[in-house]
Amino acid sequence: MSVSHQLADGQVAVIKIGEKRLDAVNATNLRNYVADLINKGRDRIVVDLTGLDFMDSSGLGAIVACKKLTSDDGYLRVAGAQGAVQELFRITRMDKLFQTYNTVDEAISG
Repeated sequence: MSVSHQLADGQVAVIKIGEKRLDAVNATNLRNYVADLINKGRDRIVVDLTGLDFMDSSGLGAIVACKKLTSDDGYLRVAGAQGAVQELFRITRMDKLFQTYNTVDEAISG
């Protein structure tokens, strides 16, 4: 799985998933990548879901696990969820747990 990040405003790590699917095959890679960033002191994170066409419960579970790793001073926000991915957040009510945003810029400015 291709996962990368860029720093925005010098503080926010914006995670880009280079796949169309986030599922049982690659969810662990995302979780490990984000956990490594958090362990290195990055605790303000935006996960950009713009390119995803599909996410299953494993992908959602990875994002939840990452959120649990952030400190009280940090956050994990999701941006760009569309279609079936947005629907998954809605039907599981994870849209109540996560601060979700239409765009990465909106997520960064919070």
